[in-house]
Amino acid sequence: MRADRDKEARSRAVAQRRDDIIRLLDGVEGVIVNGSLKDRLPNNLNVSVLPLRDAELAVLELDARGIACSTKSSCLSGEEESYVVKALGGDPRRAQTTLRFSLSPRTTSREAHVIASEIIRLTTLQRLCR
Repeated sequence: MRADRDKEARSRAVAQRRDDIIRLLDGVEGVIVNGSLKDRLPNNLNVSVLPLRDAELAVLELDARGIACSTKSSCLSGEEESYVVKALGGDPRRAQTTLRFSLSPRTTSREAHVIASEIIRLTTLQRLCR
């Protein structure tokens, strides 16, 4: 059916943007992609940025630059760290420095590059401030 083909095409496009970000972050010291690189939702990207001292502050800084993300599921507003990352075997530091991005079919290649660039910028700034 056409609707199924359209849905599959949108999912592939979103997964491509997600994979673009992952590719751009590959090899960046202190940035870890959480979860399987193969078996994952097309619109979800969860990374730990180990140099971060305060993930909530990073979310605010990214928001000021037009990038929406979170540190954990919205239903866990009182929690200090991502229980998902801990369940995946991540240590507490990794769970405390998690940034979670949800992408859409409208996410452009340029936006994917900006997201990756901003994560790299935050990582670099945090390292310089140590």
